[in-house]
Amino acid sequence: MSEDIGPAPAKGRSDSSCPAMVHHSSHRGLLAWCGPGTGAPLDAIVVSAARPAYNLITAMELAASVDAYLVLLCSGRAHADEVSGLAREVPGLRALVVDLSDRNAREPGLASLRLGTSRFTEAQTGHLGDLSLKRNLGLLLGRGAGWHSLLFLDDDMRDVRPRLALRAAAGLDRYDAVGMFTRDFPDNSVVCHANRVTGGPQDVFVSGSALVVNPQRDLGFFPQVYNEDWLFMFDVLARGRLAATGCVRQLRYDPFARPERAAAEEFGDLLAEGLMALLQAGEGIAAANASFWADFLLLRKEFIASAAERADSSSHPQRTAMLHSLGRAEEARACLSPVQLDRFIRLWRSDLDAWSQYRSTIAGGSLEDVAAALGLFAFSTSIEPGSVNETVLPPVEQEQVGIC
Repeated sequence: MSEDIGPAPAKGRSDSSCPAMVHHSSHRGLLAWCGPGTGAPLDAIVVSAARPAYNLITAMELAASVDAYLVLLCSGRAHADEVSGLAREVPGLRALVVDLSDRNAREPGLASLRLGTSRFTEAQTGHLGDLSLKRNLGLLLGRGAGWHSLLFLDDDMRDVRPRLALRAAAGLDRYDAVGMFTRDFPDNSVVCHANRVTGGPQDVFVSGSALVVNPQRDLGFFPQVYNEDWLFMFDVLARGRLAATGCVRQLRYDPFARPERAAAEEFGDLLAEGLMALLQAGEGIAAANASFWADFLLLRKEFIASAAERADSSSHPQRTAMLHSLGRAEEARACLSPVQLDRFIRLWRSDLDAWSQYRSTIAGGSLEDVAAALGLFAFSTSIEPGSVNETVLPPVEQEQVGIC
């Protein structure tokens, strides 16, 4: 698989009389392209860990090979003690393992930050997990530690080559964020997977699964909603400051195994696709009003119905599972209103100001100092090369939480 595949033109658009009223199957035309080139130092890698510890070997070896500090934010099946034990076996690895499985650690340092989007229940159908929390903590830790290049990497990412990570870091000289495409296995929502499987044109976009940013820049935050990374990247993209370089691989999974997954994704998927449609029509966030969402809700209905029609007439072995998933997505879509979507946008834009103010209060210092200021120290294990007696503070009584 080549790393140097540049952006492809947008294709497969729905017809509409209004230029903003298009449900695109590709957003790649919005991206800049770094392309092949020299690398730059990568300060840190932040991993949102929810799978068993062995899934973190890729990130550990990558961090050691490029001399980047590794922050492993653990919950779900990623047990911090097992992760720490594995990390100690990687020569030259510098790491901070944070146990976020305990209820007292789930909102560390952020309890005073009252974000309206985090209380918007319509956006949180189903269990979203704690991905947005982990990524926001990564931004704050990077801000305080003085890092200028930080790679967000999910624990199901593979084939992240050192030269690719360093090339993405070099792109921060020109851009605010640089992502990598996940084509194999494609990084899409359930509805978009169904669109692809049934023969509809369907591209992939960069995401927070493999994304390099400079945490010293005020880039916004990850809201608690599906597609939180697309919202994080929206303003960067609107400024023409989001780039891509190369491809990585994602572990395969069955997107149609649980129909409720499609329902849980629908609010965030519709929201993100609508915002991308505005950008591709040359519009800004001011156009994301109730009138726009009323029209886009109908386009989304057509998009789901088209995929369902193709699925129904196919002989695909997952035909029934796809139809169930698409049916749940449509049920969720039908429950949404333009007013709800408009209100979420308004809360999100207000939250951006609150986040910026909160972020400015993060004092600089060592990573351990910043972790302590965020309330993470009692849940953390620091690992340094050659260290025998790492500082391990006993965790308080734990309550495991499930992660999607």
